Amino acid sequence: MEIIKKVMIFDLNDTLINTIYTAFKRNEYCFERMEIKGPTLKEFESVFGGDFPQCIGKWLPQDRVEEFYDIYPASRQTIRYQAFCDLTALFNKMKKEGKKLVILTNTSVEQFKKKANDIQLDIQMIDLILCNAKKPDINALTKVQEYFGVNKKDMLLIGDDLLDFQMARTFDINYLAVLTGLVDRQMFLQQGISNQLIIESVNELL
Repeated sequence: MEIIKKVMIFDLNDTLINTIYTAFKRNEYCFERMEIKGPTLKEFESVFGGDFPQCIGKWLPQDRVEEFYDIYPASRQTIRYQAFCDLTALFNKMKKEGKKLVILTNTSVEQFKKKANDIQLDIQMIDLILCNAKKPDINALTKVQEYFGVNKKDMLLIGDDLLDFQMARTFDINYLAVLTGLVDRQMFLQQGISNQLIIESVNELL
């Protein structure tokens, strides 16, 4: 898929890397070690993003929370984040096309570094990284525009959820939706996103 934009702004979680599935597998690892029946993937997706560990309280007894926390670090070593495509190849392709690359995420700097390490992301390839972005607040997009000195028509936000779309629409820039998060094609279409601006994953940009 060819994109004619100067500044490519990528969401991180479930746009570039498989955040939800990794979190599910790490939880599954802990529940199996504790010999407790945990949530299915669908059940986990329905509570993902809630306060932890309250969000999994239906499956995790209160008196075993500390045990869960003790096991969880081992799950991070066993189950690592994975990118949805060869990001080095994707970013190299875009850099050769003269594009500027941005990662815009609500993730903390500390968590971003852990995730980047898991997928062996060369952060030197990224022109601008904005963590703790407080999406859908558009201030982060203002920073991106000012940093590169571009018009809004030259900016494209790529994300997996309606929060990202709301942010792009409020700031009046184009949005490219990927289906690697919890929002399906029909949900994006209902929000008025053109079917041509919905792709299965960032792999289609290679």
